[in-house]
Amino acid sequence: MKYIVTIVLMTLTVVLVNAQTKYKNVGKIGEYKADWALVTLNNKLGFINEDGKEVVKPSYDKIGLFGEYKPEWALVTLNNKLGFIDEQGKEVVKPTYDKIGLFSELKADWTLVQIGKKLGFINDKGEEVVKPIYDLIGQFDEFKADWALVELDKKLGFINDKGQVVVKPIYDVIGHFGEIKADWTQVELNKKIGFINDKGVEVVKPNYDKIGPFNEYKAEWMVTELGNKLGFINDKGEEVVKPTYNKIGQFGEFKVEWALVELDNKLGFINEQGKEIVIPTYDKIKQFGEYKEDWALVQLDNKLGFINDLGNEVVKPTYDTIEQFGEIEVDFAAVTLNGVKGFIDLNGKFIAKK
Repeated sequence: MKYIVTIVLMTLTVVLVNAQTKYKNVGKIGEYKADWALVTLNNKLGFINEDGKEVVKPSYDKIGLFGEYKPEWALVTLNNKLGFIDEQGKEVVKPTYDKIGLFSELKADWTLVQIGKKLGFINDKGEEVVKPIYDLIGQFDEFKADWALVELDKKLGFINDKGQVVVKPIYDVIGHFGEIKADWTQVELNKKIGFINDKGVEVVKPNYDKIGPFNEYKAEWMVTELGNKLGFINDKGEEVVKPTYNKIGQFGEFKVEWALVELDNKLGFINEQGKEIVIPTYDKIKQFGEYKEDWALVQLDNKLGFINDLGNEVVKPTYDTIEQFGEIEVDFAAVTLNGVKGFIDLNGKFIAKK
């Protein structure tokens, strides 16, 4: 047994002695990897194995320890650029990068790489899955499962866990999914607000100055503001009411499925389909049923009339006063016009004083 050990040691000694005649420096076998020794030639580093065979050509300025970044890989430096070799001596990542992070910090089996000030990713097979083009890359899953926020030239977007761009970096601000609507997130571009969905589709273009929460005025609708004008979008991203009005009231406050709207100090109504059923014409509108069932008193330039629950003007605003129906005579309402007294009937027809 001693004889065999002696033969092995003598063989290794001969190998190392022969290696030293070729290389400037020869390290210890096993210091970096079992059965390998670090060698130096012309100020470049490589490896030989225990048989003296050159397994990694001396071509690197620095070589790190195997397993420091990834099992069976060692970091190499050439001309201040970083890459990796594996335990077979193969260059799995060319020395291209200025910085390389630790694997799985941002995503399992990926590591962040940097060229200049631009960031990207390589995977544990040495493939460049995301080119180093971004100024910043966030954590995966922070905004949405399997997505990471990216920044390019101060614009934001998203990449997925396959390295694909799912939202181009075009937005100034991106919110978190689900804050306003499930599967949507608010985006901002040039101080205008819109939405993208969880497929990366822009469902609402960034056109609005403000967007309110869903269901505040009507189920599945959201109030929008543009240039101090109000409108609505629905939960499909469709503009159901253009931002036209100065004010919009609650649906059902005056009549079921109607909302009071104001435009240039004039009042009217829209319905739940977003249709303008009473053009904003009036200075004041009273509650329906206050004078007559399904009618509402309207005022224009201090003259009074009525609209019905279909939005039709059944009595033009021409009267100075209108009393309650039935107060003086059943089915009639007393009116005055320029000092002349009379009545209107249930159809809105004027009848001279009886």
